[in-house]
Amino acid sequence: MAASSPRPVRAATATIALAAVALLVPDLMHAQAPAPPSAARRPRVDTLHGDVRTDDYFWLRNRNDPEVIRYLDAENAHTEAALRHTEPMQEQLYQEMLGRIQQTDLSVPERFGPYFYYSRTEEGKQYPIYARKRGSLDAPEEILLDHNAMAEGHEYYTIASQRISPDHQRLAFLVDSTGSEQFVMMVKDLRTGEILPDRVPNVAWAAEWANDNRTLLYTTFDSAQRSDKVWRHRLGDDPAKAQLVFHEPDVLYNVGLSKTKSQRFFVIESAGFNNGDVRVIDANTPTAEPRVIFPRTRDLEYTVEHHGDDFLILTNDGAQNFQLMRAPIADPTRERWTPFVAHREGVLVEGMDVFRDWLVLYERGNATRGMQIRNLRDGTTHQVTFPEEVFTIGRAANRDYESSVLRFSYSSPVTPQSVYDYDMAARTRTLLKTTEVLGGYDPSLYRSERIWA
Repeated sequence: MAASSPRPVRAATATIALAAVALLVPDLMHAQAPAPPSAARRPRVDTLHGDVRTDDYFWLRNRNDPEVIRYLDAENAHTEAALRHTEPMQEQLYQEMLGRIQQTDLSVPERFGPYFYYSRTEEGKQYPIYARKRGSLDAPEEILLDHNAMAEGHEYYTIASQRISPDHQRLAFLVDSTGSEQFVMMVKDLRTGEILPDRVPNVAWAAEWANDNRTLLYTTFDSAQRSDKVWRHRLGDDPAKAQLVFHEPDVLYNVGLSKTKSQRFFVIESAGFNNGDVRVIDANTPTAEPRVIFPRTRDLEYTVEHHGDDFLILTNDGAQNFQLMRAPIADPTRERWTPFVAHREGVLVEGMDVFRDWLVLYERGNATRGMQIRNLRDGTTHQVTFPEEVFTIGRAANRDYESSVLRFSYSSPVTPQSVYDYDMAARTRTLLKTTEVLGGYDPSLYRSERIWA
């Protein structure tokens, strides 16, 4: 093409996957697949509130039943036979997708305490390697967990919810080697490299350290795979003797466990469809009873963070799009809540990040996400601006409570996933990484725009 010729501009779309499926449809329609296996009908009748229900296939829930395993194996064999004629196309699609991915890659290191934490991938290996460096990115690498080595000998293996102890000497992590999403909590001593003998079963996604570096709180499932309990385990104790901290008996609510960014409080959230309640425990006294911030109330939702002598409470109480309230730690009852950031019509506050000197509110207005930054020392505020009309932003962990730098991700139909650090004091951002899209992708050939109707 001559230098003076205009460059082609193509509309950015999200139809690649649909097109790939469409390529398979004609073959699938004409393939002569063997008859699928038929599961036996074993009626189970349940009555709830006078409503009688019959489930012919309730027996398939028992994943340990040899008959269930045989039936699943038959289903898998049928699927392989029915799709065997598409295997060349499957391989072509797989290679096309793999060819767009940077297999050897490194996440952006995150400063937390005296360390930089990150993960990296290596070409030809299925799982990431989790590592850290002390003080500087030029320091020697310390591998925390090599997911690939741990997965050897397993058909399925995933690591979830890694948590570093407050003194950075131990790592608690959750492992699932069956695909059941019922995790085993394990702990690694990072000083010796030893994985401790503690094995806590049936953990439901969440685990957090107390500030004594020896006590862990974690959640477990009920029989319906609903997170319903919080337990307390001290390293070295028999996991079977873990102490129950909280139980949510109502099947319409799920229990979540987290820690405030200040690391001062455990937060136990019992969340339903449009209401819930929050309990807190001082992480310095993990054996204390949970304190409820505000009892469960119809149509009232709230989340809690900690700053100084106060709890910051994001709530829809009297504010359809949520507002931020403040309440003293000593007495956070509803009568002591005072407005901190007022409700704004047409702007939904979706979440918050609290730092020692800064508050970040994640907002959505006019179908666009945004971030409001508030200086907690002088009360000044500003909005973070972005260069494109159509984009999305994502929250990062931002675990360093003392920091004045906010990390977030940014992407659009044109711009690949990018990671930024935003200096909240200087109001400047630094691009740390843009995900490389292999295969010759050129963002200047595309544009996206918003059109209102």
